[in-house]
Amino acid sequence: MVAESQHPGIKPHPGLFVFWDFDGTLVKKHCLYHLREVIRHYDHRPWVRRLRLADFYSKLPRFWWNSKQGSESFNRFFYHQFRFEQQRYEELLLYKVCPYFQQQVFEEAVERIRRYKRQGATQCIVSASPKRLVARMAEHLGIDHCIATDLKVVEGFYRGAEQNAVVDAEEKAVRVQRFLEARDVPREHMELHAYGNSQHDIPMLKLADQAHAVNPDGRLRKLAEQHSWTCLRWGEGV
Repeated sequence: MVAESQHPGIKPHPGLFVFWDFDGTLVKKHCLYHLREVIRHYDHRPWVRRLRLADFYSKLPRFWWNSKQGSESFNRFFYHQFRFEQQRYEELLLYKVCPYFQQQVFEEAVERIRRYKRQGATQCIVSASPKRLVARMAEHLGIDHCIATDLKVVEGFYRGAEQNAVVDAEEKAVRVQRFLEARDVPREHMELHAYGNSQHDIPMLKLADQAHAVNPDGRLRKLAEQHSWTCLRWGEGV
């Protein structure tokens, strides 16, 4: 990835930081589409792919039920499905999954990323999604940093998430604070912007001087109105 100081003609703004959620904020699709795309192409045999996809779709009600129990329950179930050979997953990430998500990026997000880049801001994606995906998408978007979920590697296979590694809800705020503490800039000289689309982004948004709710869910919309946060309608607003 290219550091801010390496962009010709752009002088870094040492105090301007922008934090982006990924699913539903930068891209239109949910992390389940990531899992679906891997499963769609994982096996070379068509009949095996059809069986794997049928199994995936049969689990959608369980994904929905776990999401209603909270982000911890959903993420536990999501990463329990992550059982992929490491090399094959990386191939699919490069040739199938990332190209799919590159087509799902909100145009409004691209415009804002470019504007912040012209201002010399430090930008970072903060997401519960797998870091292997988020890092590649950050590079594609010209965002220099990402904080996301590390996958556990066991004998050449990805086997779920590393223990206590899922970056969601309160953990997003914790990781952002660590990120800022590592910078040699006093907090009073910082200007923080944050973008999110759901209640799980609220802890991160509360840290920001300027919080932006992108196509927000009900709880986030209500909180945004209470705190006078900016509500943005991007794409088709879904």
